[in-house]
Amino acid sequence: MTISANKTNREMDKYVESITRPNKTAVEVSLANSELVSGIDYDEIAVTYPTTVSEVFTYKLAAATIKTITITYTDDNKGDLTSIIIS
Repeated sequence: MTISANKTNREMDKYVESITRPNKTAVEVSLANSELVSGIDYDEIAVTYPTTVSEVFTYKLAAATIKTITITYTDDNKGDLTSIIIS
């Protein structure tokens, strides 16, 4: 069974070049107007990568942490999510 070019193109459009890992691909995620961050005021977003399979987004206002979102993937290719923890 072959996959049509349209399906392949749609799947490839999900990926962009990673800004933190040169020459690697990444899945583009937009949190704008998202329920994950709606209703909170923040003036800084800090992103850390504590392991090869996790990313931590820390939202701050006047240097105080307002919300933290931890995203964990199944492997370091970051193709599939394991969990998202909001605290």
